Amino acid sequence: MNKFELRQKHQLAILADSGHTVQKEACILDFGCGEGGAASAFRAAGFDAFGCDISFNDTKEIKRLVETGVVRAIQSEPYRLPYEDNTFDAVFSDQVFEHVQNYPEAIAELHRVMKPGGVALHIFPSRWGIIEPHVFVPFGTWCRNMIWLKLWAMIGIRNGFQLGMNAKQVAENNYRYLTQYTNYLPRRRVLEEFKAVFREAQFREDLFLKHSRRGRYVYMLNRLIPILLWLYRQESNTVIVLKK
Repeated sequence: MNKFELRQKHQLAILADSGHTVQKEACILDFGCGEGGAASAFRAAGFDAFGCDISFNDTKEIKRLVETGVVRAIQSEPYRLPYEDNTFDAVFSDQVFEHVQNYPEAIAELHRVMKPGGVALHIFPSRWGIIEPHVFVPFGTWCRNMIWLKLWAMIGIRNGFQLGMNAKQVAENNYRYLTQYTNYLPRRRVLEEFKAVFREAQFREDLFLKHSRRGRYVYMLNRLIPILLWLYRQESNTVIVLKK
């Protein structure tokens, strides 16, 4: 299995264990689909899957997916997903909501395109993660001070796009990225935003771990050491299951 097939199996297992089995041939949306790999994997597995994102790289594969309508661009102003009301049985996103700048706007649109009774699963990094996953700066999810960012740049922290930059350039690049393209909300606020629109909203990091090849050991140990799940929630992923 490739990474998208493994992710698909994991996501479907989480929903099934939370009482929301997604039937084959269901209409599925991958929100923030990137290069369309997850949508393609769902289609190969027999689902009627589509993907959408703000923009796409100029590659042969993404051009093919755009031309066939499998993936579509999200309209920015006004913000609108490129689908009719009540289209999807299930919506997925993975490492997307940490980039959503306007939660109410995005959530309202996701709710609009889902069928009544439709379900959703969103997985994204925790606000309190030790290492910010895009720029690799410790505590960069909430500490965006230029002195802090430059300190780590001087130590040598870089992502793959910053090789060859000096410390000042890296710090400025990270500041711009973190302040303009990431939005790490506290868990309480995340739940409030989703509950304002969806009939059901619940965090399910426990099921994320239970159905993960490595995470299942943390899940089992949590029965003996209950604080492990709490620590995982603070440091790693936020996992939320929704029902319209």
